[in-house]
Formats: sequence, structure tokens, C-alpha cells
Amino acid sequence: MEEDDFILVQKALQGDDDAFSLLFQRYHSFLYKYLLKLTLDEDLCSELCQEAMMKCYLNLSSYKNEAKFSTWMISIASRLYMDYLRKQQREKSSLYRTSFSGKLNTKEWNGARCFPILMNSIRAFEFLSCFDIITDIHTRRLPIC
Repeated sequence: MEEDDFILVQKALQGDDDAFSLLFQRYHSFLYKYLLKLTLDEDLCSELCQEAMMKCYLNLSSYKNEAKFSTWMISIASRLYMDYLRKQQREKSSLYRTSFSGKLNTKEWNGARCFPILMNSIRAFEFLSCFDIITDIHTRRLPIC
């Protein structure tokens, strides 16, 4: 099967669109199931699957017959998913940073109000670790109750 894939890749590189179409048909459901297990989101899975196949097509010349085509394709899809997660983390982190961008009145952090504010921040931004939030509070030298 690996030789068949490599031959199809070589044909696709020579301009045979049917060869890549056959590769696409052969591995699309495998790639889709893999991404669906990672994302647990059908829309995101479809988007990443489409983008992964496009990257495979555009970078077909970099495929070497050292590993199965499916392995190469999965590595591309995995990198795309990791990029997606990093982008989501940056956007959410940016949202968190801008929500605490101004100077806080120390009265807001006194007594009984301190803990609920911190807990609401953690709940609202649960994608950030508690460590990130506490580090941010510490670097801004906000009074800890």
C-alpha cells in the first residue's frame, strides 16, 4: 500500500489531479475520525480536515516515502490542531489581560471581596491555569486581601 501511495504522490506531482483525488478519498475518513477524536467538534473537525488536505496538496513535494502517507498526513493535521489551540490560548489570554489592564482600587481586593473576585476570574477564564492568574496578580503587586 505504501508503494501505491508513493506512486500516487509522484503522479500528483506530475499534474495528475486524479491521483491526489484518489489519495484524498482513501484517507479522508481516517483523517476526519482522527480530528474528531481530538476536537470533539464536528465543525472544527471539518475545517481542520479541509485545511490539512489542502496543506498536504500544497506540500506534496516534501513527502518522502520514509513513512506512510497517512502518518505524514496525520502529522500535518496534528500541527494544525496545535496551532489552533495556541491561537485560542493567545486570544483568551489576551482577553484576560485586557480585562485587568487598568489599575484596580485596593479597596476592591480587601476583606471578603478578594476571594469571590479571584474565583470569578478563575471561572471566567478557566482555560488559564490558576498559576497564570496568581502570577499576574503578583507581578502587578496587587494586595492579597
